Amino acid sequence: MSDWVEESKRLLEQAQALHTQMIELHYELDEGIRAGTVSTPDLVDIGFFHRDMENTMREMRSDARKRKETASRLIAYRVAKESLADPSLTARAAGQYATCVPDAVVRPVMPKSDSLEYQVLLRSLGVPEEMIATKALTPHYEHLGEYLKVLSEQGRPMPRGLLDQKVEPSVSYRSKKR
Repeated sequence: MSDWVEESKRLLEQAQALHTQMIELHYELDEGIRAGTVSTPDLVDIGFFHRDMENTMREMRSDARKRKETASRLIAYRVAKESLADPSLTARAAGQYATCVPDAVVRPVMPKSDSLEYQVLLRSLGVPEEMIATKALTPHYEHLGEYLKVLSEQGRPMPRGLLDQKVEPSVSYRSKKR
């Protein structure tokens, strides 16, 4: 196991411990606020520090997501390359702490809401004509993608209104604890 794995594990454990400490502080702070024992100057400083904590955690989350996505893409590339060389290999990858399995996602490119393709799409999804006419229903992009993934896995055709060139497949790897 590399130093990078150990350091990543150590940082995760520290982040989890910090989260526990923050929860405990927030319970105490909430009790102080309810009891009226937290002064206005203290609230000013607490708000200031929490704003900076929020910004720092947002940056940490963004950095962690980038590393996760880079690892996922690289795993997908390496497993695909190894599978081409030896078709008997499974599409799984494993480390000491986690296993990765492929996670194919279908990302629809939605037609414009005022287009004929959009109306065709809604009809093929079973939306009643009066709802199409009043624009009372708008499909959610992510949920439609999940539905298209199910259709794809079942070998069923994509809804009309979404042409093949308007559906972008994407393969990534989903990690789970061993």
